[in-house]
Amino acid sequence: MNPLIQPIRVPSGWARPAGLIETDDDTDEFLRLRRLPLDAVAEGDVALIRKFCTLWHNDAVVNQPIRANSDTFDCEIGHRLYGEAKAQVAGANAARREQQHAGRRDGDRIPPCRRAPRHAAGAAQRIEDALRGLAQPG
Repeated sequence: MNPLIQPIRVPSGWARPAGLIETDDDTDEFLRLRRLPLDAVAEGDVALIRKFCTLWHNDAVVNQPIRANSDTFDCEIGHRLYGEAKAQVAGANAARREQQHAGRRDGDRIPPCRRAPRHAAGAAQRIEDALRGLAQPG
């Protein structure tokens, strides 16, 4: 999930995300966000990023989709809004917890996560060596 700075398609054309101040000078928040460097650290820039993220958390700014329509920017795969994605994750987490707890008795402990064996790196090397051997004429 990521907030996305983009215009929003409305019946009359395009609009800026709600909540961003629009002006005719360098204080226009939509344009400032578009022009921010990746390493923005100035107090005003960080404050604007925080405001943008708050708008995103409140569904005033769209979420970056996995795939969007190239003409309308409509979300085709993923979630259009943060709230939609958050609700799906919360539902999936609740379902997983129910599944984990189904059939458990009080006092049963949830088994720890399985970790890759310590020799996994060696296994990768053995696979690579085997593939090299297949490539050599026999």
